[in-house]
Amino acid sequence: MWVIGEREKYLLDLLWRRKWWLILPLVLAAGASVYVVRQLPESYYAETTILVIPQSLPADIARATATTRLEDRLASFTVQIRSRSNLELVARNVGLIPPGADELTVQRICSKLERSVFVQYDRRHLSYFKIGVRHPKARVAAELANGLAESFIEQNQNMGLQQADRNLQQAERWLQEVKTRLDHVREQIAEYERAHVWELPERKQDNVQQLQAAQQQLDLINQEIRFKVQRLDALRAAAQGSETAMPVPGGVGAEASKTLAQLQEELNKLLLVYTDEHPEVRRKRAEIREFMALQSGQADEAAETGQPAVPASLLAEIAKQEQELAQLTSRRELELEKIARFEQRIDRTPIHEQKLGELKREEAFLAQQYQNRLEEKQKAERAAELERTRQSEQYRIQDPALVPSKPERTMTLYAIALCLAAGLAIGAGAIFVAEVLDTSVRSEEEFRRLFPEVPILASVPNLDRPSVKKKRRGAAAVLGVVCSVAGVALRRWAGGPL
Repeated sequence: MWVIGEREKYLLDLLWRRKWWLILPLVLAAGASVYVVRQLPESYYAETTILVIPQSLPADIARATATTRLEDRLASFTVQIRSRSNLELVARNVGLIPPGADELTVQRICSKLERSVFVQYDRRHLSYFKIGVRHPKARVAAELANGLAESFIEQNQNMGLQQADRNLQQAERWLQEVKTRLDHVREQIAEYERAHVWELPERKQDNVQQLQAAQQQLDLINQEIRFKVQRLDALRAAAQGSETAMPVPGGVGAEASKTLAQLQEELNKLLLVYTDEHPEVRRKRAEIREFMALQSGQADEAAETGQPAVPASLLAEIAKQEQELAQLTSRRELELEKIARFEQRIDRTPIHEQKLGELKREEAFLAQQYQNRLEEKQKAERAAELERTRQSEQYRIQDPALVPSKPERTMTLYAIALCLAAGLAIGAGAIFVAEVLDTSVRSEEEFRRLFPEVPILASVPNLDRPSVKKKRRGAAAVLGVVCSVAGVALRRWAGGPL
């Protein structure tokens, strides 16, 4: 059971005492609402329903990646339909904008029309959307709604095809950029392989085999050189023996052979280390030639005096062996150069392998990127083909806007609600001001609240109890009527078309 408290009693008493302060403004507001409603122009609301038709081909066969997603399109419908260019075009076709109108007039008409256009769409299934137009003329409202729908469908058809072509061009441009980079990297790899053909990783095994063959050949040459050195030593010893077989007065022949053998041995040691063009080798050969020339002069003198000399055949054999030894020394130098060259190739192989690895990794990355771009281009081509054959998402007018036969009551309810709300606010404000300015005391509780230090000696009770109850019931009724009127107006306002 609801029990009325002190505050509720105070409010009900206040409303009853000040009822005329509330009723009179409401009555005046009601009269004003009648005048306002009569002054308001009639408003007609026309609505067109557009059906969204999905693409006819399955998504796994041809995915329309060139166009924007359907959710994004539906989200931008309001902006597209209510854009200045679209509204101006439709308004000129309908005749709302007269020919030769200035920019200010066009702007004013478009701004007013923008506030009268409403877009609603199915947020859950995205299968349809509606375009509503409110206008004082029923025919114009229907023409505007249908014109906006037709303009929207035409623009989206052209826009879808243009977007598909732009995406295809962009995909082709990206593909060409990746192909250019890939060709450049492949050209770098080919040029690098041509410049270092004998030092590449795939040539490493060949270089190792050739190095081993050169080392074996060097060992054979060294063996032949040692054999030739031993042969020369034996021949020189024989030459020295032939000189000592018949003693020469003074011992000049034996001493010369010994000196020649020593010089030849020094030359052989130098040839084991240096080439024929080395200064030490040249100097030693020149020394041997000078010594041989000197001995030749002494041999001539000995012949004149009857002394014996070294046999010519033995000297020829010694010269032949020296020539062969020089040739072997040259071959050894060539083999040493080959060995150094092969070792240098093998040492440089890891460096080239690392460089080629970097280039080939970049080539593999660009090749994968090229493949991805190629797939994107193929998808863009399929999407463009879908747009051209009208097999992608399409829009069709399902229910065209009809000329409304009756004006809508939304503006009338708005006007009544606003007038009643204004009258209620004026009455409440007047009651508040009057209550603040009123200094009278009407009950013991109010006296105790205002003067707590003053004791109450006696009070006269209110003997007219039924009248008090009647006042409170009347105040409650007045408050209920006001709340009911406000509720109806708000419910009508909330239920009107958007």
